[in-house]
Amino acid sequence: MTIEFRISIASDIETLVSIRIASMKESLENIGRFDPQRARERLVENFRPEDTTLVIADGKVIGFYATLQQEYALKLEHFYIDPAYQGQGIGRIALDRVKGKAQENSQEIILLALKGSKANLFYTRNGFIQYGEAAFDNLYRWNTSI
Repeated sequence: MTIEFRISIASDIETLVSIRIASMKESLENIGRFDPQRARERLVENFRPEDTTLVIADGKVIGFYATLQQEYALKLEHFYIDPAYQGQGIGRIALDRVKGKAQENSQEIILLALKGSKANLFYTRNGFIQYGEAAFDNLYRWNTSI
């Protein structure tokens, strides 16, 4: 399988909405908060194509991540891989790209992960440390000194 990356464009939004909904459905159902319309609106209202990178496998968009450059940290705002492609190391490859960007700027990465989501295990296995929590999310950070 060939994995490629490219910056998104405005017309990618519907594909990204589908991936986000598929990726989050199980976790949100588990806490009684699955609402596809709300999931769509939350992505669309914050969508910045120039800060969103597509994950492409054999020519098909199978995931994406969005980062926001902050003064002292790189915030990973969205990170989704289509469930059909999870567990194959693709997420780790994509996350390594984000880590590389943070290292280039000597910054840590911060993110939120929905409590009870499988994403929490993914992040801890990839060197992230939980440093707090909010109502529905766990707060994580990663830096080269951890």
